[in-house]
Amino acid sequence: MLREKIMLLDELTPVEGVAVEGRGDPYKFYQRIPEIIKSVFMIGKTEIVEKAHEYKEKAISSTWEFIAPLDKYSYIHCELKMSGDAESKSIRVIVKAYFKTEFVREHLWERNIFYDFFRTFWIEYIYKRKRKKLLEEAREKVYFFISNI
Repeated sequence: MLREKIMLLDELTPVEGVAVEGRGDPYKFYQRIPEIIKSVFMIGKTEIVEKAHEYKEKAISSTWEFIAPLDKYSYIHCELKMSGDAESKSIRVIVKAYFKTEFVREHLWERNIFYDFFRTFWIEYIYKRKRKKLLEEAREKVYFFISNI
């Protein structure tokens, strides 16, 4: 079996991410982040992965990563970094988001020239319009998420 992948990638936020700063209790905010992600992107709690976590007496920092599918081929890939200081009650969140589309070729018959012709035609003339709509929907969701933080 072969496994080959074609990926189209669009940035939904700048490369360095979108930074949001605010004031409040960083420990309560830390507990609320997965709930906000679930409600905005409509994904399960098990699809949100906490990659790094550092908990100190007066400070907290954490990194989450999640994927929100939009259709069979496209999804939002998002990374969120949060840091907070309990003494000064300051919170800083950085959000990086990407819109990815993947076309996987797993079988030998998918490497056929006729299949390649049909796939290229389908991507360029049919799926391209749908992908533009999904890209706009993804941008709206990401910036709605950032505004809810």
